[in-house]
This record gives sequence, C-alpha cells and structure tokens, in this order.
Amino acid sequence: MKRSRRNFAKLCGASAALAGLGVGVRARPAGAEAAAEMAAIPLPAKLERELARRLLDAKDPLAAKTVPIAENMEPGIPHPEQEAEVKQKLAGLERKSGK
Repeated sequence: MKRSRRNFAKLCGASAALAGLGVGVRARPAGAEAAAEMAAIPLPAKLERELARRLLDAKDPLAAKTVPIAENMEPGIPHPEQEAEVKQKLAGLERKSGK
C-alpha cells in the first residue's frame, strides 16, 4: 500500500469507525435530567459575593442597565457624562459651520 495523506486519513477514519462499533460501549443521548442536575450546582461563596457586589455597583459594565436603541440593534449602556459632552461639541460645531 502506497503511503500518502489520503491513505492515512482513510486508515484513521476506518479505525475510528471500527472503534465505535464495539459492543461494550453504547452511546446514549443525554437527557434533560442531566442538564438540570448540572445547572443546580451551587456557586462557590466567593463567586456568589462577587456577583452580588457587581450587581450593586452601578459602574460595572457587566451589570449595567441597558437601553434599547432600535428593534434591530443591541441595547446600549447609557453614559450621561459622555452624552452631555457630545451635545456640547455638536452645538459648537453647529455654531461654527452653520449646519
């Protein structure tokens, strides 16, 4: 048999297929019960405290309140200081250019 990448891939695929046909191991689909059990695992106390602190901290971007912009866009995080600065710059540009 000539050695080539193609033959090597065929050999690996055939070996994997034969290994999957073994009678000792049967694949079983995972049920919803397994997912529910994994979801019910409690968080470590340190992580629980950190998440609670982030939810109370208004400046944390992961827990910030979002505002919908448009139906087809992701919600944005409002930044009042930046909005005031932008409005001031736009007003100055309007006075300067007249547009």
